Amino acid sequence: MKFALRGTCVLLALLLCCRNGKACPSRCSCSGTTVGCGSSSQTSVPSGISSSTTVLGLETNQLQSLPNGVFDKLTSLTYLVLHTNQLKSIPQGMFDNLKKLDTIYLYKNPWDCECPGIHYLSEWIRKNSGIVYYWTNRKVLQPDRPKCSGSGKPVRSIICPTTTT
Repeated sequence: MKFALRGTCVLLALLLCCRNGKACPSRCSCSGTTVGCGSSSQTSVPSGISSSTTVLGLETNQLQSLPNGVFDKLTSLTYLVLHTNQLKSIPQGMFDNLKKLDTIYLYKNPWDCECPGIHYLSEWIRKNSGIVYYWTNRKVLQPDRPKCSGSGKPVRSIICPTTTT
């Protein structure tokens, strides 16, 4: 009887901490292919996010930067929430592997709109304006919501000069 009860407790603990055989990242909640790490005082993107993740919430944290390639293996991602952080720039090519992405939230970040640092994000938003949303009790298409810190200009309005040598 003791063994059966102990085995049941171990099984229950495994079910609570894991999904589809994958552990949920620290300070996140997971359900199916959704990983929610919002409002959890994250200062970096947690490790261990499954490559099968389709929804990733990182909103309302203290993310100041995103390391190169942090989303490269998340090729199933359709929904990415990065609003209300401390992001100032996005590395070149950050979203290029996210071919299935159809919703992204980037507003309420202090974007540094100096060229050439803002070039990738500005161009990416212009090319993908149909998937840049704002949340106000409902999902609203607003590609001009990500704003430059200081000037308040929409990030996508920044055109960096191209240099040729």
